[in-house]
Amino acid sequence: ALFHLYDLKLVPTGSHWLTVIRNGYIFVDLFFVLSGYVIFSAYHNRIRNRADIESFVLRRFGRLFPLLIFATVVYVLLDNLLIAAHRAFLAAGLPPLLLSPPLAFDIPGFFEILGTVTLTHGLGLFDRLILNYASWSISTEFHVYLLFLVVVVTIPAKVRTLVVAMLCTTALAANCWLSIYVRHCLEKFGCGGATYDFGFIRCIAFFTLGMLVYKLPKPNPRFVAPAQWLVLLLAGLFFWAAESYPKAMFLDALLFPFLIYAISTDQGFLGKLFGTGFFQMLGQRSYSLYLLHPVLLLALPVLMREVHGIVANAVLLLAYVPVLIVMAGWTFRHIEDPMRNHFNAIASKRLHRTARLKNVATDRPGR
Repeated sequence: ALFHLYDLKLVPTGSHWLTVIRNGYIFVDLFFVLSGYVIFSAYHNRIRNRADIESFVLRRFGRLFPLLIFATVVYVLLDNLLIAAHRAFLAAGLPPLLLSPPLAFDIPGFFEILGTVTLTHGLGLFDRLILNYASWSISTEFHVYLLFLVVVVTIPAKVRTLVVAMLCTTALAANCWLSIYVRHCLEKFGCGGATYDFGFIRCIAFFTLGMLVYKLPKPNPRFVAPAQWLVLLLAGLFFWAAESYPKAMFLDALLFPFLIYAISTDQGFLGKLFGTGFFQMLGQRSYSLYLLHPVLLLALPVLMREVHGIVANAVLLLAYVPVLIVMAGWTFRHIEDPMRNHFNAIASKRLHRTARLKNVATDRPGR
């Protein structure tokens, strides 16, 4: 959310201490590693038959799809409302509302709608980010879930780690090569930051990294705190080096798995910090925060132009994160959580129904 705020040039861009925000796009990789760790830990021993597969897909779909559609619809509606207001301002002889208004209303095309509702819009099918631009990663995430299913269903457990490691290594190498030689990140900034084009490969690379982290032996409690201090030091060096050495961004493939491993036992000072109420609240609302911040960033530049004065603009910028957290709380309570529970209930009913039918079939006299 702060990265895209920075990207709009609404805040001073020359400060070196903003390097973490300036390179904030790379934290999507941390999300993928964490997701791979959590999904693998929760499901690798629970998917045994077709009913388990259906339950998994339903639960993951219900987790991602409802909020994605809500946030995308709100984004498109607000975008066009602002364009309409801009035209009304001009017709009334008032100063323009938007600095760079589009020539026409932003009406989604058929394939943009189809790509969004099928969660395929982040798989390289478009030549740009479409609609709610942050949602490309949700598309790749869902289809990596399906790849995860293929792996756990078809690959025997005794060789699964080796296959995942090979898949991870291949995807990491492809992500680096595409970033340097196809996206030309060394000249244009953003190494490792594939989105609509090669984001699926990026997601595979870091999701499988998370799966591999889960397979590691649990860290010794005596070394948890030193490991956490070390990972913070390495994170500082990582973002410092990234400003002068763009290729350093690829080292997040070492940094982020190390971070997840260091906090995986919920021990140490970072474990205690992330267990506090504020960080638990942020974790609970993180999906809503992610998908709603593009909506808020549509309105923020307009508000800053209409509210005059340095102090007033500073107040608006400082309010960005608190307002976003409040918005995310509302969508979590009224959309995200109820719809997740609804789809989970459907998945549970289907599992129980399948189990009952199986028991009935087992109890019948056989030939």
